[in-house]
Amino acid sequence: MRALIVLPQPPVPEGGAAARCSIGLLRGLRANGVDVVVLAAHHAFSPGVGVPDDLCVEIVPVEPPARRRSPLQRWRDPLADLASPRMAERIAKLSAEVDVVHFDQVETAAYGPCLRTPSVLHLHYRVRDHAQHEWWPGRQAARHRLEVAHAERRALRRYPWLVANSPRVAASFVRSGPRIATVPLSVEPPLAQATLAGPPRIGMIGTAQWPPTRRAMVRLVESLWPAIRRRVPGAELHIAGRGTEALLGNDDREGVHLLGEVPSATAFLATLSAMVYPATCGSGTKVKVLESIAVGVPVVTTQIGAEGIAPGNGILVCESDDGLVSAAATLLTDGVARRARGVAASATFARHHAPAAAMAPLAALYRRMLSVA
Repeated sequence: MRALIVLPQPPVPEGGAAARCSIGLLRGLRANGVDVVVLAAHHAFSPGVGVPDDLCVEIVPVEPPARRRSPLQRWRDPLADLASPRMAERIAKLSAEVDVVHFDQVETAAYGPCLRTPSVLHLHYRVRDHAQHEWWPGRQAARHRLEVAHAERRALRRYPWLVANSPRVAASFVRSGPRIATVPLSVEPPLAQATLAGPPRIGMIGTAQWPPTRRAMVRLVESLWPAIRRRVPGAELHIAGRGTEALLGNDDREGVHLLGEVPSATAFLATLSAMVYPATCGSGTKVKVLESIAVGVPVVTTQIGAEGIAPGNGILVCESDDGLVSAAATLLTDGVARRARGVAASATFARHHAPAAAMAPLAALYRRMLSVA
């Protein structure tokens, strides 16, 4: 079976979260016997180098629009400023040479579905599940959110086959049935594995400019950390990611280290005793949680933070501040419990989220698409 995979950005190991997950997607499909042909859009804001040699990705440059599109144009053709005539030409040509076409994320939805080749759209999250305050502030951000939501609605009407990364996202598709599949998110197993034997250190990684992530970081620093520090006086809190160095302004907090961008997310996570992610909003599987269990670091989070992750003893789910503080403090002070949770986290990743295991349902969906084509 041969599949054309259309990506909104190149798959690179240290790119954005979606770029890293694309590697798990492609290698997982190959492990399940799917011959993949890959087209990836390259925008000015996405890294264009570092694609693993074994993936054989064709990268298509996408030029920014020459002029700003009017609200009417955005409504008639949402997200068209992310599209490329060259990309459309390559999809049209290659779709005639494959069995199925997989459009990954809503940014690629405008290119399909293909007329003569079974096509599936894979949504990682739903914008409609984000309240307005969870997005960047300002009128421009509000317009963009409406445009993305409109693109989602149009795509869900047009595509006969759909894939979600979590049951919650799948439930938002409104319709149900055999043409919808829930496929776990995957990343490539990291080379580094946590020892969980270092100093008592919790942490979190993410982009501080993204409001759902920022809200979780602020809750961690302001509401949880003082109580954790009182219970474990020698503990440290490390927060990494774009914009985190300015998270507190000039307000220093004892034991808090704001690192900004780091070269490798998994290398950072491997230095932690636990990843604490007190999420209060957001949609879809959180890659930071997935990568934490991949390196064998136990996670303390909420139901929203654990969305799309298979349940297991490596993830402690609490909603209240007291519950999150207690779980984090226990992992910091009880080495036996910490290592046991770390082993459980690694086992959950290997069983459910390693590429070959995670992409088996997607390969099965492709076969189902061919059987009714």
